[in-house]
Amino acid sequence: MLALQSSRKSADTDSSFADSCTPNVLPCKVHHDGPVELSQRYWKPVTDEKDDNRTAYFRGRKLRGRRVQLPDGYQGVVAVPTDRVLPVANKGIGDQDTDAVAEEPVKTLEAQSTFDEFIVWDHETLAAADDTFVKGVEEWIKFAEVMHDTPEKPTENDQNDRRISLLGQIDGKQGILIAERAAFATESVEVLQAFHASLARVRNLGNNDIYKWYMASTSPVESGDGPPDLKLNLIWPCTAQHIKKYSAQLVRMVTETPQIYKDYIRPYMQQKREQGRLNWVFNILEGRTEQEDVILRDTEHGPEDGFLVLPDLNWDRKTIGSLHLLALVERRDIWSLRDLKKKHIPWLKYLRQRLLEATVKIYPDLEQDQLKLYVHYQPTYYHFHVHIVNVMLEAGATQSVGKAFGLENIIGQLEALAGDDEAGMADTSISYYLGEENELWATVYEPLKKGNTPAVPRAFVAFALLSPHSTVARSTRPVLYNYFVKPRKSADMASHPDVPHTQKAFVPLENNPEVMSHLVHQLGLPPAFGFSDVFSIDDPDLLAFVPRPANALLLVFPVSEAYEASRVAEDAPLTEYDGSGPDEPVMWFKQTIRNACGLIGLLHAVSNGEVRQNVIPGSDLDNLLREAEALRPIERADLLYESKALESAHADAAKLGDTTAPDAEDNVDLHFVAFVKGSDGKLWELDGRRKGPLVRAELTADEDVLSDKALDLGPRPFLKKEAEGGKGDLRFSLVSLGPVFD
Repeated sequence: MLALQSSRKSADTDSSFADSCTPNVLPCKVHHDGPVELSQRYWKPVTDEKDDNRTAYFRGRKLRGRRVQLPDGYQGVVAVPTDRVLPVANKGIGDQDTDAVAEEPVKTLEAQSTFDEFIVWDHETLAAADDTFVKGVEEWIKFAEVMHDTPEKPTENDQNDRRISLLGQIDGKQGILIAERAAFATESVEVLQAFHASLARVRNLGNNDIYKWYMASTSPVESGDGPPDLKLNLIWPCTAQHIKKYSAQLVRMVTETPQIYKDYIRPYMQQKREQGRLNWVFNILEGRTEQEDVILRDTEHGPEDGFLVLPDLNWDRKTIGSLHLLALVERRDIWSLRDLKKKHIPWLKYLRQRLLEATVKIYPDLEQDQLKLYVHYQPTYYHFHVHIVNVMLEAGATQSVGKAFGLENIIGQLEALAGDDEAGMADTSISYYLGEENELWATVYEPLKKGNTPAVPRAFVAFALLSPHSTVARSTRPVLYNYFVKPRKSADMASHPDVPHTQKAFVPLENNPEVMSHLVHQLGLPPAFGFSDVFSIDDPDLLAFVPRPANALLLVFPVSEAYEASRVAEDAPLTEYDGSGPDEPVMWFKQTIRNACGLIGLLHAVSNGEVRQNVIPGSDLDNLLREAEALRPIERADLLYESKALESAHADAAKLGDTTAPDAEDNVDLHFVAFVKGSDGKLWELDGRRKGPLVRAELTADEDVLSDKALDLGPRPFLKKEAEGGKGDLRFSLVSLGPVFD
């Protein structure tokens, strides 16, 4: 047990504790825990005018600070442990119990200061609601309060009165609470209030993104610690789509023809995928959340065809009669059953067989013919997944005709389809039901029923016209086609500088010399070369600390409006670079992997000049550069995209550094550019977002990339553009590649 006491230094003051403070929780490895005097040169948070949150920069990475205000009636305390214990109260002779267990000593914590708010920092975006520190205030306290508050209204009551969804507010944001039990009465608000008051012993089962689930009891606390009789699902903060989904509404049957799918539904799916709706799925697949719940991972059919199995959030995880598992596939090119083709039949059969075998092995009370496998259409989210349920589970709305499609039936339908291996479910008509609050009914099917043309956003109409199923010639609208339809091949992105969200993504690298050196040494650069921090490009004393000659510079900077305007103006008259071969003055790579600009910049640094001549023969880096040398930029980009050695080394390096790495799917507004001295003696700017390499200066034999001329025509213009944009703070980070001296 612990007891909180005032600090001794404040014992003589009127206040109970010491002065107040505002704690900052940083996503960094800071080897200090306590107060510190910070120079504004290194830590200068800026308060956002619209929401009172914070923005700061550390080692070239943007940090966003979420201000967490403690609720009224609560006070935070910063305390340190002590060796002191509270004295045990003396008992009278008659009160002593010879059989009693000795009381545990009560240790004391000494309060240093108090706080009414604190700041939680994260990379690029504000800390999520399921952040440990945020959740402690914004979820658990508010969750307890909402349990005893009056709900706004019941949004749905289905499955024979066994599920109830309540719409309410937590900290000013709407949320949906879904509860299941034997039967619920919903005839009045008073009954709902009684339900709230009956909840006890709420236990969290897990969290993923905006979804949380709990077990709870409705029996009085004094009745004992009986087993929970409720499963609660909380969606918070919920969206308008969630509210519509769980609201009582009429249901309509619709028939989706291949033409409707091509013109309207496929673009709609693309739109939803780009809105970040799949973050929770990727969190599971990439090992960031819910790994303790994964009961099977299978890659025997090939890494790209792998899948994992975990309990569905609607199962209580113990009642075999209501068993409900979920299989998530690794591959991201199959969004729904519409993407299944005849060529996928062997994989689907393998998937079906492994799911059946693994389930009965894990749950030996079941046999394979007691299980049914199905997929939803329309699914809740557009990443292919299979439901595995006990056939005894009552077939509610999620298993009914017009929603659930048996996996065995899908395989049979694919086998019966005419055509080659590319024929598939996109070529058939599918009937299913939609609620009238569903966005697809309101925007597509209701207008079609009334004889009107659905109002689809312009960008997605263009996508539909130029999809692979369209009869429009591909060359008619190259920009829209390249950006929306064929994300894999770099040739298709030549007209657009940014990498689409559908591309493979890497975890962003920290511009840290230790991280960069680790990566290039792992790939095949000898230890004689490495990266060093460049703390100033104006102070000669600080520049003197950088090993010379400097062969390359890696600059990370914010992609501001001022920079983008300058880049667009400079690139406009240029043609796409198409060079290759040993006579190139520099080797240049087009970036086609999201958040991989750090890797592209690093490759530019080691692929050129003196460093290139010192790569260890036969290493992964040497083999990569030899193969890339003969290729055009388009093929080079595809070579990087498919390189497993490069991806593995990058993933290992991304875990290193002084700050916690952001997620691969995060939108990062910082960008890497490399400056190198080419074999022709010129200073080159190499950026995978540009149309090709850019000559910046003619350098003499004794001038390196840190010479005054190189700095004046290389990194310094970036600083100038940022200053002209009114943001001349510490938003740049620079490292140099050169010799390593013991």
